[in-house]
Amino acid sequence: MQNKFSRYIPIAVIIGIIAIIGLWTLSSYNSLEALHTSTNSQWVQVEKQYQRRFDTMFNYLATVASSMKKETNTFTALGIAGQEYARAQTQEEKIVAVNQLEFAFERLLVVSENYPVLKSNKSVQSLKIQLIVTENSLSVERMKYNDMVLVFNNRIKTFPGSTFAKYFGFKPMKLF
Repeated sequence: MQNKFSRYIPIAVIIGIIAIIGLWTLSSYNSLEALHTSTNSQWVQVEKQYQRRFDTMFNYLATVASSMKKETNTFTALGIAGQEYARAQTQEEKIVAVNQLEFAFERLLVVSENYPVLKSNKSVQSLKIQLIVTENSLSVERMKYNDMVLVFNNRIKTFPGSTFAKYFGFKPMKLF
């Protein structure tokens, strides 16, 4: 004689399997979403360091401008690059603008070495030290960001993450 509950066993097994798959899907989605959010948060840290760097760069520019009146091309390039960064909306646009700004600023640093009065200026030297400290902080934050991007990209490219990433619309992020 069969137990009156034995006919419900297959239904219970099916419901259990569906529940396990549902929880696994939910867990995978939450894991990907948390990693994506953390990576975006790390990008904000990179941007903060860039903002700190730009502020120091433009303080440096303001300090040396009176001594370097002949270098209008260099100042113009810096101004344009700064405007491009301010207008940048996407991460890719910001990276391009940062590269332009860094190139223009490196040129300013090289040119400023030709002005002996700047070498003895304590404000200029202090700003150079601030730039070095900021550059070190920026390197650390960029490295953390790139590490997180690698983890995220690996997660969405390998099974089972690749299945959920496609279904939920997660796309690979770009390294910086």
